[in-house]
Amino acid sequence: AVCDIASPDQTNKLQTRAHVLATRPLTLAATLGIIGLAFSVNVFEFACSIGIPQTFTKILEINQLSFWTRQWFMGLYVVMYMIDDLIVFAIALYGIDKISSTKSYSRWSTLVGGLLMLLLGLIMLLRPAWLIL
Repeated sequence: AVCDIASPDQTNKLQTRAHVLATRPLTLAATLGIIGLAFSVNVFEFACSIGIPQTFTKILEINQLSFWTRQWFMGLYVVMYMIDDLIVFAIALYGIDKISSTKSYSRWSTLVGGLLMLLLGLIMLLRPAWLIL
């Protein structure tokens, strides 16, 4: 249930950097390090999660929405997409030793995401009219 984009060495380097940053006092350099770490993790995550945004934008395209309606839905999608990142970030702020609980979260969210992708794919193939608002 893991996306194998990064090698084990890259994964270990990211985990080591996260641990070092989490144990230091919060400074400007630490803040920039956290931002850099988040960026690098999201670059790897992007390759694993590109399917859902593509499906969402295709659904918006099928509905031929106005520009502002489409922008509203895209903004709503971004907010909903970021909620799980904010939860993980809050857990990381609480303590790096508490992050082990995110493995279960990751397993379940991967299952739910996969089932959702399968369902949306089947709907797009068999009943695309269901996606018209």
